[in-house]
Amino acid sequence: MKNKSNIFKLIVALIGIGILVLMIILYSKSNMNSTGGADRAEVLDKESQKKDKGEQVFLIPKDDVHEFTLTDANGLLLNFENTDGEWICIDNTSLDISEERIDKVLNYLCDVRCIGILTDVDAKSYGIDESAKEYRVTDSSGSTIIISIGNYDEDKKQAYFSINYDFSTIYINSGKLSLVEEYAIEDLIQL
Repeated sequence: MKNKSNIFKLIVALIGIGILVLMIILYSKSNMNSTGGADRAEVLDKESQKKDKGEQVFLIPKDDVHEFTLTDANGLLLNFENTDGEWICIDNTSLDISEERIDKVLNYLCDVRCIGILTDVDAKSYGIDESAKEYRVTDSSGSTIIISIGNYDEDKKQAYFSINYDFSTIYINSGKLSLVEEYAIEDLIQL
């Protein structure tokens, strides 16, 4: 009888140790992901400040942007509005949005350039159609530019995009524009 009791205690102790080890592993992975996310967002911020290559497709001064929409890294369509000099997420106004991070996001969306243009091509083969990730920028006069970002060519380090649903003209970006897709909602929240 004593033997069974000792075996039972040993099994319970091993299960407890196993659960503790699992919790430590999960906690460590969670911290690595959140740190990696912060590092990733900081890298994106630095990249946003670099001058892009190519001819300017459009330029909107950042301080003239009234609203913008972005599809984040999670596939969420997020709408932002500048109200009294502060950015709010229209979808969830209780979020405390990082003004500094929004400034970096706008670096990508306000000065868009291309290194080439394709016409008379199948836009879908470049990942551009109605289902492409969409980014809208609206200035203070109410003019809106819609950017549809398609595929990223890893070998050529190029991104493909169109403007205002004109899928007959595909612009080739040096790759910088596609980085805006890597921001997630958690990157945009003030900590």
